[in-house]
Formats: sequence, C-alpha cells, structure tokens
Amino acid sequence: MNASSDNPSVEALLIDYHLDQLAPAQREAVRQRLADDPATAEQYRRLHALFDHLDAAVEPQPPADLERRVLEFVTNATAAERAGRRTAELAEQAADDEPRTLPMPSSLPLGTERGAAVRPILSLREVAALAAAITLIVSIFVPGYYQARRAKLRMICAKNLQSLGAAMVAYGSANDRQLPFAGSVEQAGATNWWPASASPGQRVGSNSRHIYLLVRRGYAAKPKRFVCPARREAVIMQGDSLEDFEDFPEAANFSFASQCRTGEPLSIDADPEMPLLADANPLFDRTAPPEKCSPTASSCNHGDDGGQNVLFAMGHFRWSETSRVGLGGDNIWTARGADGSELTSYTGTERPAGITDAFLIP
Repeated sequence: MNASSDNPSVEALLIDYHLDQLAPAQREAVRQRLADDPATAEQYRRLHALFDHLDAAVEPQPPADLERRVLEFVTNATAAERAGRRTAELAEQAADDEPRTLPMPSSLPLGTERGAAVRPILSLREVAALAAAITLIVSIFVPGYYQARRAKLRMICAKNLQSLGAAMVAYGSANDRQLPFAGSVEQAGATNWWPASASPGQRVGSNSRHIYLLVRRGYAAKPKRFVCPARREAVIMQGDSLEDFEDFPEAANFSFASQCRTGEPLSIDADPEMPLLADANPLFDRTAPPEKCSPTASSCNHGDDGGQNVLFAMGHFRWSETSRVGLGGDNIWTARGADGSELTSYTGTERPAGITDAFLIP
C-alpha cells in the first residue's frame, strides 16, 4: 500500500477496510499503514465519522414507484416549461397589438424585458439529470452500502457467538467438561424460565443465568460479546462489579438464545453438530411483530435479512436461512412433546425432549 493517502484507490481500500470486505493480507497491510502514516489515519478517521452518521440512520427504503414518480416529475416539468414559453409568446403578441404607452415601473428582475419569459433556475435537461442522479443514489449506492454494512454486522455477530463458544469450552475444560450451569430453575427458587405463566412478582429462573457465569467467573471479559450489533434494541452492559450479578442486568444485554438447561448441565463433548447458541428466538422475542412469532420465522436480530447465525458444539458457526438446523433437521426454536411432535404453545416450563433436542431460548 504505497499510494498517496489522497489517492482514490486508498479511499476505496479504507472503505472496504471499514466494511470488513478485505482479504486478511490486505486488511493487515491497511492496518499497518494506519499505524505508520498519520495522513492515512486522519483520512480514515474522517471516513469513519461519515459512516457513523450513516450507521446511526434508519435504512431508507425507496418507494416501489420511485421510477414512475421521477418520470412523472420530469414530464410535469416539461409541460410547465412549454406552458411558460407559450404564455411568453402570447404576452409578446398582446404587447405588439397594444397602443404605445409610457413604460411603467416593472417588478421583473433587472435586465428582463416586460413580456419576456424568466429563465427557470434549472433547465429541463438539468432537472432530468438531477432526477436521474437522485434515482441512482437512492436505488443503487445507498442500498449497496447498507447491504455491505449488514454483511459486516452478520460477521461481527457470528464472531461474538464464536467467542462465547470458546469461553464456554474453556469453562468446561476447568469444570469437569460441563458447560456453564447455574443450577436448575427450582434451585433458583423459581418454577418458570420464561414469565409467560408466572404469577405477578414470581421469581423467574432465566436461562441466560447459565451464560452469565462466563462473566461471573471471568471467562468472557468483554460485555459487547453478548450482543448482536445488528439488533437495534441491544444494550452493552456498563458499570463495575458485573461479576456480582447473578444474571444480565437487562434483557437487552444478551441478544442470543442458548440451549435450554432447566434441569441438567450439558457436556462440551456433545455431538459436534448440536446447536448451542443462536440469534434471538422469535417465539420469545418481545420486540417481534406478530408475523415473526412463528416456529419457521427467522430471528429478528438481523431485520429482513432472512436468517440467523447459529453456533454449534464443535465451535463453528453458520448463517442459516432456516430454523431447522438441529440434529436430523430439528427446529432450534421449538421443544418436542412426549409424542415427538413440535410444541406450538409455551408456558415457560418446557424442557428439551432429550440430549439431541435443540431448544434455544432467552
């Protein structure tokens, strides 16, 4: 990366670096250049500030009839310009037919003769060019940027899951090969892992207590690892002495769903393809719209991307467009009943049917 910092190719590389679109070797070269060249670092700082404004904005959705409206606008502008020319012609004809009189003070701009058409601020050609440019920006550049941004957020989300998976394995290696387990719901003084059927004021033994052991025991030191960056409601934990809590201070501090552990701990020696963590389960997501509260729906974490990140026991992750990524095509959002069928309603007391039944809950 030897080009001058004001070279457009350098700016393109910095944009790709921000969006995490570079190969590892290129990314390392850019990182080294940022460390060695203050001018490049300043250029990246300005680009980063610009992208921060875009990232904070709600992704605009161009109307479906944008093209029709642009063409209609250009057509109306054309008609208006023609009407203006015709009016000017008629005014000139009327002026020729009138008797000569002394000129009266005019309100027209200086240098404009009475009866002459005032030139519009933009010509028809300029209006058409401007409309085409706006259409291009709205329909191509902006969606392209947000598409790259969504891909970046999906990758960060997956890496956060993978980091938690590594912390869980480290925990298990030091705890008789058992994944984090904070005790059964009953041991927590509760009857439910979800407040669906809990009485007002009744204690709920949240399933996220188990994952929070990674914070309490010092296996996951970065609170941002517990949230999906694509989820607008996510809140990164703040404050001191987080290890003194029994669970996440707020539900928004944990964006994922983990394997239901209401009674027994899980082993790190589980089937390598057993799902352990994933983006939030839409069945128990209070922010999910009604159409998303379905066993076949995708997680709400990534909006309309139509899928979710899933972490498996082996430690690898996968972006899946279906919820049936458990062992044998098991649905990770649902538990199975005694007859083996998927449950359709929940009271907050359900448990997996067995060690191969993936049931990821808050």
